[in-house]
Amino acid sequence: MKIRISISLLPCLALLLISAQANAEKVVGTCKVNVVGAHPFTIDGKFYEGKVPDNTIRSFVSTRTWAHKWAEEYRSKAALIADMKSKMADDLNSALTIMCWSDKGKLHMSPVSNEKAKSQDFPDAPKKYRLVNNGTGDFKPGDMEAMLLSQEFTTGWIAPAEPGELNITQNDGERLVATFSFKSKTYSVTGTVDIKRWSELAN
Repeated sequence: MKIRISISLLPCLALLLISAQANAEKVVGTCKVNVVGAHPFTIDGKFYEGKVPDNTIRSFVSTRTWAHKWAEEYRSKAALIADMKSKMADDLNSALTIMCWSDKGKLHMSPVSNEKAKSQDFPDAPKKYRLVNNGTGDFKPGDMEAMLLSQEFTTGWIAPAEPGELNITQNDGERLVATFSFKSKTYSVTGTVDIKRWSELAN
């Protein structure tokens, strides 16, 4: 009888395993970076909710509102973690950070860090930002620094030679949508981001 019951449950167990695997690899957004120059290539990044397989490259986004919502997810389960995340939510880098990542390379965009920059300069709302090279000193509060790392470049990385633009058309508690563009001395970079906020507790 026990063997018969076990065999009869196999289809259900298989369905549960398939379902769990599907949830583990749930894609909640994508980003794309088009690089034009001596060695043109494209970064196709993905954002996930839940656990992903080992060696899976996942892109990342954080905004102030998202960080606070993630903190509240932990409130009833782990108050200490929730408190820590609430404090981090007002950190400059949590205010707005975008990382588009694949095996081709990684584009990192985040607030320029200096004594005058404030997290309030990066509101949860549509807004256009200058993309700059933080190493040049040609920046002001509210600017975003951009750096693209890839083995396709002889230097290993590039950054804007002159200010580019990050145009965020939606930035609220549930979704971030944006386009961006900048030029280095030898390459032109354009791209898009479209992602729904994921649940951290699903990871």
